[in-house]
Amino acid sequence: MPYSNSAISCKTRLMSGHYEETSPGVEQVAAELGHCRQRGLEWLDRDNHRQAPVPIPGLEWLARRYLGARQLPGPDRVAQIKTLLRHATEELARQGHQADASLIRDLFFGDSTQTVLLNAGDLLSLAQRNAGELSEVRFRERRVSAFRTFAGFLLQFVDAAERTALGAEEARPVGARREVQVSTGYVGERADRFVQLLADAKNVTIIGFTHEQLATALARALELKRARERRSDAFWSSLRIVFLSDALLGYVNDERLVSPNRREAVRERRQAMTRGRRSVRMLLRRTTSARWELFESPFLPPFTGTLFQLPDGPHRVQLIIRRPEWATAEQLYFEFEDLADEYMTGAFEDTVRNSIRDNRSVPIGRPIGAKGGEKFRCTEQRLRLQILKDGSNEDSWLPLVLVVTTQQRDGQIQPLLQLRTEDNAVRELNRISHVSGHIYQQDYSQSPGASAVSAPLTLELGTDYVIRTAQRRVLEESGDDVPPPLLPWTTGRYLNHDKENLFFFIYRLDLPDEANLPVLSEMHHFPLPELLAIRANHTLRLASRLCELTDLSGRLLRSAAEIVSLNLTLHRYDELAAELLGLAALPPAGRRAASEEIDQLVERTTKSCTSLGKEVRITGMSGWQYRAFFTVLLPMYAQSGVADKSRQLEMLDRDEGMRAACERLARLYSDEVLMRSLPIEL
Repeated sequence: MPYSNSAISCKTRLMSGHYEETSPGVEQVAAELGHCRQRGLEWLDRDNHRQAPVPIPGLEWLARRYLGARQLPGPDRVAQIKTLLRHATEELARQGHQADASLIRDLFFGDSTQTVLLNAGDLLSLAQRNAGELSEVRFRERRVSAFRTFAGFLLQFVDAAERTALGAEEARPVGARREVQVSTGYVGERADRFVQLLADAKNVTIIGFTHEQLATALARALELKRARERRSDAFWSSLRIVFLSDALLGYVNDERLVSPNRREAVRERRQAMTRGRRSVRMLLRRTTSARWELFESPFLPPFTGTLFQLPDGPHRVQLIIRRPEWATAEQLYFEFEDLADEYMTGAFEDTVRNSIRDNRSVPIGRPIGAKGGEKFRCTEQRLRLQILKDGSNEDSWLPLVLVVTTQQRDGQIQPLLQLRTEDNAVRELNRISHVSGHIYQQDYSQSPGASAVSAPLTLELGTDYVIRTAQRRVLEESGDDVPPPLLPWTTGRYLNHDKENLFFFIYRLDLPDEANLPVLSEMHHFPLPELLAIRANHTLRLASRLCELTDLSGRLLRSAAEIVSLNLTLHRYDELAAELLGLAALPPAGRRAASEEIDQLVERTTKSCTSLGKEVRITGMSGWQYRAFFTVLLPMYAQSGVADKSRQLEMLDRDEGMRAACERLARLYSDEVLMRSLPIEL
């Protein structure tokens, strides 16, 4: 099919479901492409007091013809237009016109594979940046030219699809049916087949329940794909994975229901899904690719299985036929090529379209109100995968929940914190933290199929929406289905030096003695003296890091040294604290010597814990908890009855120097200008 600018005018062929209509010209289609670009594909049918649906009769007509020729599903006008443009853009790239195809794709879709989340303005900026065009005038001219050229291509593209469909229809004998070749195997016995297809595929859609072992298969397939392509960044063009929603886990009849205790079986399944989703998410985020999406299905999917789109080949399908109370490894799968009308492809697309994206929106805003009665005012939204990146908007604040947990252990009440590993976190690895999580713009923790509840414009510590978020975060780790009784405690602010600031709604949870959290939750008991030792070691690491910095100005270096020195004072490293205050006057050799001396002290004082049979060295505490340890966490622990053999609280009350250090640190940590100026987290 040639790629031409010529205007084409023709009559459509009579095909089932179409009328005899006159083809629109190139200029009309080009103009309609411009209208679609300005509104955004997802908003073409928006109808309110400010906007009316965009009239695009030419593109509608082409989309109906194309979907009819290909026998593809198209439930509404937007879906039909998107399918036409996506397929045409792919064909344009396949014919060698990659630059034009990339420009069209960026203008209409960006990096999305299904719903387009970016608005028209953001897509335009993305396209201009990717095109490397600095002049807005030249980019506008290039855009207009590309739309006119693409309009001519669309007319030819649809004609070719109809010719192919007519030729196939005429060549097919009367009453003939296409035979489908089906192969079968047991999931556990042919795991390599699944990995092989994953490595071969260009696009992959996976629909399942908990995906406990999926991360392992994906890692093997990705390693194989990169070895074949000899590229360390090789990835799928599109990878979509659908999990079952938490509310539906009780309706699954699998091997866990062999347990006589149905509630315990569902609890185990919920823990399995938390592990599966978290391990897959962590693996994919470490790849640095943006061409993947996770979903949660609020409805029981009609099947479980995988759709593989192979390069220059048919779609291949693996479906699992589940027998109740059988383990996944014992289930039988059926593998076959999709039918000519891509019926199974459409079924996979339907399931994805009716699912909820894991990359959900989080509210952005600012804290309001006085200390102790602070609230959070939401002003905008941002996708979760776009936050907390280096260089993020420094004026933005993110709301989070934090649940400070304690539990009796060996006859004493002890703090219970989570070890952050590569399996459950992407930041602050090998540190410990109380359970925390983002507050989302919409809450889906309702009964199956229920509508989502949107976050109020103002978030408060005692409101149901925030409490429900904190409870759900605890349930993710425990696997329980009964929301725990949380005690609203306070709020906290954390000023980041290179990312969005954090605003915490803090709750207290005193777990009963009999509560038994799963090993894979990485929740560990830490007696208070051990927590103090971990924080002291964290402070020593900061002191060593500060000695290594060579590009800090005298004023900033003195401020940073004061912060670390005050923290050293709180842990009775008075001599080292005094030496650090003179850091600015030391020559480079003197700083290196100081850093080496502190490193030896770090090595001697580092604590560790056992994680899944391995010894993990703990490098400190998560950011806000490190800063607020003496002012917020210690008093909370005291209220919970945590044993204080070190008599740390008593020392803070009696020691005027330590009390002054806490007060001075609080002022420094709340200085937005200072914390933004420092190049490291202190």
